[in-house]
Amino acid sequence: MKRLFAFLGVFGIFMRGRAQSFDEWFEQNKTELKYQRAQLLALEADDDVLEAGYAIDEKGLTRIGQDKQGDLDLHTLYFNALKNVNPAIMADPRVDDLLTLTRESVLIIGGIREKADTLPSIKSRFDAFCDDVLEMCADDLASMGELLQDGVTQLTDAQRQTRLAKVYGGAHELNTLVRQAWKDVKFYASIARL
Repeated sequence: MKRLFAFLGVFGIFMRGRAQSFDEWFEQNKTELKYQRAQLLALEADDDVLEAGYAIDEKGLTRIGQDKQGDLDLHTLYFNALKNVNPAIMADPRVDDLLTLTRESVLIIGGIREKADTLPSIKSRFDAFCDDVLEMCADDLASMGELLQDGVTQLTDAQRQTRLAKVYGGAHELNTLVRQAWKDVKFYASIARL
């Protein structure tokens, strides 16, 4: 038992406790006010740190918002630019060639209809052919109009060039087909005269 008290005594000497002194014991209100002042000072220091942290957060969030708005503005400019047709594409010689090919095909179709009217045995076949060709010509012109008109489609220049080449190629093949049909109808007309 003596050893226990001796151990606790030695242990108590090395351990510092935070107990109230006699002054604090008899003056509780003053002691309480002293502790509350210390707590207020600590809370004010915490408040300053929190305000600085919130200011940093607010600046950071504002910066993020500005960055996102800037990114959105860049994307908006890019996609709006896709709606505008590059003048170099408008000046592409295939545009004029496509118009010429389509005009020529329509004129030849008129000649085919006239010749086919004189050939009752094949008239219905050539009429159906002529109707299909006129519909394809209208589709080609509509596609070209969409490609070359500002604000209609959102395409890069490369995409516009690719589609223009496709429409031009189709119009060229159609014109070749119409020319062959013209030769065929003239051939049938010459046979019918015999």
